Amino acid sequence: MTIDRNLWLRIVDEIEQFRDHIRDVAVTPRMTSREVRSDIESRYMFDRPLPLHDVADDVIRLLRDSSVHVTHPRYFGLFNPQVREAAIAGDTLVALFNPQIAASSHAPAAYEIERLTARFFLSRIGFDPDASFGGFTSGGAESNLSAAVCAIAHRFRRRARAASLHSRNGR
Repeated sequence: MTIDRNLWLRIVDEIEQFRDHIRDVAVTPRMTSREVRSDIESRYMFDRPLPLHDVADDVIRLLRDSSVHVTHPRYFGLFNPQVREAAIAGDTLVALFNPQIAASSHAPAAYEIERLTARFFLSRIGFDPDASFGGFTSGGAESNLSAAVCAIAHRFRRRARAASLHSRNGR
């Protein structure tokens, strides 16, 4: 894989500019969904490869101009925490390594990092980490599905335990 350093420098520049100039960005989108659709459909027909640098510039422009910026100091909607450099670095590393933590054997490091972090939060909110389980999800749909799976596993404990043992033994 060849790395386009100029692309990454461009992205770093955008991160710095965005953080330093968030007050200068409109809180609400400057383009409607219809305008964005027209914009991207006029240029992206999937009939030929496009330079990644150009695509990144378009995505940066579109996201800057066509998003509600929840980290803007004049945004008064749902609570959304500020974007932190650690989160950007973490998302980048996860995108690079793509750890699959559905099975701890596929990515033991990622699995154990999540486990340690979940145990810390469980203890901070008053749960016994040895008698509890926690995990992180990417959004509401996944967290709801996880909750449903946990409820089903709780209701049908014997079958869930048998399935867990069955998968651990490689069957």
